[in-house]
Amino acid sequence: MRNPHTSSAALAAGAAALTLLLTPTPAHAAVVSVTFDCEARPPIGGPRQSTQKSDVDATAPASAAPGSALDIRLATGDMAVPADVDGYKVKEIKDIKQHAAITGASINAAKLDGGSHPSSASVSDGKITVSIPGPVPGGSTLTPPVLTAGVTAGQSGSVVSKVAGTSYNDPGLTFTAVVSAGGLNHNVPVSCFPNPSPELTNTAIG
Repeated sequence: MRNPHTSSAALAAGAAALTLLLTPTPAHAAVVSVTFDCEARPPIGGPRQSTQKSDVDATAPASAAPGSALDIRLATGDMAVPADVDGYKVKEIKDIKQHAAITGASINAAKLDGGSHPSSASVSDGKITVSIPGPVPGGSTLTPPVLTAGVTAGQSGSVVSKVAGTSYNDPGLTFTAVVSAGGLNHNVPVSCFPNPSPELTNTAIG
């Protein structure tokens, strides 16, 4: 039988791991700081919330002609995974998914470059999902791949890119932290959404 005190401690460790996980890269030109509202949901005990920040180096043309092709480049900052928190081992994180939303254009392609771990990209309903299965061991750093979205501008307005997500149930970032406590591994799912949700890029059409 699981010790409820051990499970609660695992939750605390998982929540603390989340606090250290989203490590912003040093700020420089074209970097947008995104504040994430995150919720960790352990198998025992109530959910735990925290607010974290991450940086996105975002690049796109300032303007584009109606119906023209353009590229939007998004590079998310590194994620530092702690080896242990308060004496509890963070074994790994896994099943990382990052979601980007693009409006005012149709998405033609999503290309990934670099990154420290294998990844893939998929496109659906104006969103691009970058999936990193992992696992990423505790004590290491995850460098997400650089996403280049090839899009076709609409006829008017602007082409805008953002981190997707509006709630814990409609997240822009998800992953599972695996925390060892009491001789057991505990999966702690984490969901995050941008709050507020700043524009990463804005390309005027015209």
